[in-house]
Amino acid sequence: MAANAMIQSCFMQPQQRQRFLDTTARKILHYQTRNACSRRSHRKTTLRKLHRLGITLASLRRCESG
Repeated sequence: MAANAMIQSCFMQPQQRQRFLDTTARKILHYQTRNACSRRSHRKTTLRKLHRLGITLASLRRCESG
């Protein structure tokens, strides 16, 4: 989204460019904030479901890489 906005703004007048980039920055911040909230909520929900099933993350084996 940011790279696309930079390319699009190359052909705009300075004031229009700044307004467009500010709007894009606000959208990106909004999406990042919502994604972070969703990630936390999903994790909490999943942990609650696992807890109800008697599963704790500490009791699970971990994959070993390499």
